[in-house]
Amino acid sequence: MKVSVSHHGKLALMGEFESTSAIHKIVPEFCPKPIRWGTFKNNANSHFYIYKFYNFIKGVPKPSSFCKKLAQLHSSHSSPEGKFRFHCTTYNSNLLQDNNYLRYVLKIHEDQAGRNLELNELEPYRNTGITDRDIEEGIVYNPASFWAHNEYELGNWRPERNKFTRRYFEAYYSHIPKAKPEEDYDNRNALYSLYVAQ
Repeated sequence: MKVSVSHHGKLALMGEFESTSAIHKIVPEFCPKPIRWGTFKNNANSHFYIYKFYNFIKGVPKPSSFCKKLAQLHSSHSSPEGKFRFHCTTYNSNLLQDNNYLRYVLKIHEDQAGRNLELNELEPYRNTGITDRDIEEGIVYNPASFWAHNEYELGNWRPERNKFTRRYFEAYYSHIPKAKPEEDYDNRNALYSLYVAQ
């Protein structure tokens, strides 16, 4: 169970519940089952989100099964509105995510914390976990979902600190090929990685 306070805490938990619900509907074994979110009866300023509990194992999941599930997620659904966005506000960590504008997110972060690329490099990628030691089966959690181009997610993998090696990219592209024009792929991936670099 997660607990958060304030208006932004409420929106963050609602966004996580909605994000996880959308993922769970498409690929149930790829994320914790969302159970419920809401506001505590005895404290209108405190909010909760309950989901299935896992004991995580240190490391990153095996590329083959993890990338297969991610590709299944990316290829199994499209935005209900036909647009790149999400139907409710989501948060990337504690940063409100305006799902329409990349510049908005970068400006908010810079306004709040200034530019510090070295500090960003210290932050590990913490929304994947191994749930089965024997087969290194993994899931995703704490999503900040929105409808976007499928390659956008792979921008998260670019920084070495996230421990997703070339094997993950190769496993993913064995299910969904690189978009055209393929010669621009590396530039797109670098651009997509800027957003998560916050």
